[in-house]
Amino acid sequence: MIKVSILVPVYGVERVIATCAETLFAQTYEELEYIFVDDCTPDHSIEVLQQVLQKYPERQRQVKILHHEKNRGVGAARLTAILAATGEFVMHVDSDDWLPTNAVERLVNKQQLTDADIVDGGYMEKYADGTERKVTPWHGSKESYLKLLLAQNTLSHQLWARLIRRSLHMDYHILTMEGVNQADDYSVVPRLIWVARRSWIDDVVSYYRIEQMGMFKEGITPRHVGSLLKANQTIADFIVNHDKENHYAWATKVGLLKIYVQAFRAGVSVNQLSVRLPAYSNSGLLSFARLLLRIPFGDRLVRYLYLLLKGIIREKIYHSKQKEQE
Repeated sequence: MIKVSILVPVYGVERVIATCAETLFAQTYEELEYIFVDDCTPDHSIEVLQQVLQKYPERQRQVKILHHEKNRGVGAARLTAILAATGEFVMHVDSDDWLPTNAVERLVNKQQLTDADIVDGGYMEKYADGTERKVTPWHGSKESYLKLLLAQNTLSHQLWARLIRRSLHMDYHILTMEGVNQADDYSVVPRLIWVARRSWIDDVVSYYRIEQMGMFKEGITPRHVGSLLKANQTIADFIVNHDKENHYAWATKVGLLKIYVQAFRAGVSVNQLSVRLPAYSNSGLLSFARLLLRIPFGDRLVRYLYLLLKGIIREKIYHSKQKEQE
């Protein structure tokens, strides 16, 4: 039986962490390690967690609660958890979400059948108004999956709802980064997919809490723009260094159009875009985008260009996939 480490950053979640912890400790899979990272939370999240743990004495020896001396952000909290884990596989869990009690068991069963490095599961988006939406993993080749991820806002790039071989994080140094708290998932997942053998199940293995219907917005605050740029530069640099035959360059550049718009609207000047996000900045597409951003309403034009090109990539991939299935 393989050991699975469940990694949970904790900050400001005293209202919801009990639900998360209950479902983690009640897992049907036995060989677990739980690592909670207290990112200097200002509330009673850790006390609530410890109260829940008292109900599960059989799990207490499996639990580690690590503490940051100051708030360092989710990127650092995830990193602390990864480095402390001892399981062959890890699962990242956000402390405001929750899991079906057989989630780990289902993912491990698929891993044992396929010997995959990553097993993706389905998840359920749970909205504050009571509505919900099931999201299933991408069924298809690594190449098509990566292109859709790099083009952005086409497939989810979340770290959670996946079983991940820990050696991918460690051997390839694919780790979250301190200071990258916006797009921290995106800074890691495409790199993991690049080096991994992947399989999937459609079963729901996570419930994703969405408090506000408008959470999926195009905008980003000036406070988080540096994090967004660093995350995307990390991925773009990785593609530049590893994509020797340029299979993924176009999708990456198209995805960067979206980041251009977000950064520009958050106050990053056109001149600073190529400095703070230098990957592919000399390409014709991104040079043209910067020209557009210098004219009135240019950000709208770049956004329309992004949506058009992303749509073309998406339709081409889905059309090829449909033909393969026929």
